[in-house]
Amino acid sequence: MTSAVRGTLLPTRGRAGRRRPPGAGRRSFGLMAMGAPATALFAALVVAPIGVTVHYSLNDVNFLRDEISWVGFSNYAKLWESGDFRHALYVTLLIAAASVVVPNALGLLFAVLLDAGSRLYTTLRIILFAPFVLSPLVVGLTFRWTLANDGSLNNALEALGIPGPEWISSPNLAVVSVGLALAWQLIAFATVIYVAALRAIPTDLYEAASIDGASGYMRFRLITWPLVAPAVTITTLISLISALKLYDHVVALTGGGPGRSSETVGLAIIRAGFTQNRAGLASAMAVLLLVITAATTVVSLRVLRRREVEL
Repeated sequence: MTSAVRGTLLPTRGRAGRRRPPGAGRRSFGLMAMGAPATALFAALVVAPIGVTVHYSLNDVNFLRDEISWVGFSNYAKLWESGDFRHALYVTLLIAAASVVVPNALGLLFAVLLDAGSRLYTTLRIILFAPFVLSPLVVGLTFRWTLANDGSLNNALEALGIPGPEWISSPNLAVVSVGLALAWQLIAFATVIYVAALRAIPTDLYEAASIDGASGYMRFRLITWPLVAPAVTITTLISLISALKLYDHVVALTGGGPGRSSETVGLAIIRAGFTQNRAGLASAMAVLLLVITAATTVVSLRVLRRREVEL
């Protein structure tokens, strides 16, 4: 009898017996209302264009004649058979790999040197970050004038008795020149990020390691490197995405030449879509580039996140 009364009087616990606090529904509606404009903007500017691009990639599109016909995966098959696209993809991935390794390595090196002299960094930080905020077209044109056959770099080399190489005219060096222009911008960004990460490390850790007799290399390997891992993640992702979508530097510096030796996927998309009026093929390239970018970003993020250490 007592248990029956107790079961009747006491409220049951669990999900069914919980009561929502007063006004919870209105707060939820308010949050949804505030997020609706951003969601609609994201859908209009990101989701819808991606959907249209995927649709075009499965069709033969001719904007001049206002014609569109279903071809299925024919555009993707053409890309697989196209030597020009495979070369553009190779150039893009090659520059992406170099743009991840070089800016991270040099950026961390410069950050360690600058962190040792804080006054020097305070003076130079604006100059260091300036290349990253410059327009890619400006950077490309600057490197074009510098690396031209009669440019300032070759003139300086010839003054030293060293014949200047054909930075832009040579198919192999043209790719190197594009990579140098992009790396110059990314090194500046990486340096600033790494200096901020180094300054966030407590000095007590280094003092304790010094008391224990740890060498400079051991302090870097056991303290600095694990604790700057979040900065490595940031710079790697920014460098990777910047390289995979590379377009402006190539247009301003080499135009994809000589021939199509330094053409990237970004430039190939513009050329196919606007110069050759092959919107379906260009859309297929864009979809593949999106898939490659998303896949490499997710893999890089998962791998790098494992190395991150929280203080």
